[in-house]
Formats: sequence, C-alpha cells, structure tokens
Amino acid sequence: QWRLLLNLLWPEKTAPQVNQTKPLVYKNTRYILGYKNPDVKAAIRNNKFHHHKQSAIWLAAQLDTQLDQLKPDHIIAIPSSKTRMQERGYQHLLHILQHSNYRDTVRLAVLEKHQHTKPQSHVDRTQRLNQQSGTYRCNTPKASTLNGRVILLDDVITTGATMAAAQNSLKPHLPSGSKLVCLSLAH
Repeated sequence: QWRLLLNLLWPEKTAPQVNQTKPLVYKNTRYILGYKNPDVKAAIRNNKFHHHKQSAIWLAAQLDTQLDQLKPDHIIAIPSSKTRMQERGYQHLLHILQHSNYRDTVRLAVLEKHQHTKPQSHVDRTQRLNQQSGTYRCNTPKASTLNGRVILLDDVITTGATMAAAQNSLKPHLPSGSKLVCLSLAH
C-alpha cells in the first residue's frame, strides 16, 4: 500500500533520454552520467528515496554498459548505515544491482557503515569531507577472498569523501593480485 502511495505522490517517468558517453573520472572514481541532467537526478532520487522500480531498471542498464567493459569478478555496493536502512526500508544500490546483468557478482556484508552520519545533501562541503572518515568497517575474511577485479560502487560522487572512506577500509584487506575499481553512476 505504501508503494501505491509513493507512486501517486512521485509517479515514475518513462526511461530518461540520456546520451551516454564513455566514463569520465573524478578523484580516481569513474562515473557514467552527469548528475546535473534533470532526468539522471530524478532517476537516482526516485530509486534512492522512493524505491521506484523503473528508475532502478534504467540505472542498472546504464551501469551494465560500463560493467560490460570492466568485466568485474566482484561488485561491492557502498552500504548505507543501519539507521538509514531502517528509514528507507531497503539498500538503494542493491535495488539497482538486482536488475543488473551482473547481480551474481554482488558480494554482501564485505563493508559495513558502522557510524551513522548526516545525509550528504544536508551538510556543507567541509563537513562532507570530514564526516565520512572512519565510518566504514571491512569484513576482513570476506574481503580476503575477493580475487580479480573488484568494483566498489556508489550512486553519486560529489566530493569523493564517501568513496575514499569506503576504499580506505576495503583496499588493505584485498588479496595482493586484486584490482580495485571505484565506480559511480553519476557526478
């Protein structure tokens, strides 16, 4: 019933028309789409805050075009805190990944956000850069089994603080032959 209410309040649009180019890089993170594009922003927000299935499907299709090139062995979605998960009722990145052709490469419980922080959109740039440091914890036994190409995935990169904090927690625990690639849907 709540899903019906969400669709009435925030109806899903048809798939956005976005000319996707090759991925760009911001602070060692590849990104696929421009967040300033209103359709991209709407799709990300509708998936993240309103659990819209069509937005997740469209975002998964955009993601798959990049994953086809990267050929990942493992994908780790940057997790939300337990508090944020309880507020939303789902992990927004996993909602996208369940519609991806690469859903079988998703590895769960490798990273945990053990400290709840204010939403990035509610704090200034300085706070964004500082508040994420040390907020992620790595499950060392699980990380040590991830051989090959590992994708660390987020939906939007703004300052790079979230990605850096997650990467700093994960990278030291990966096997020596693994390659970590940071990827974001948008910037």
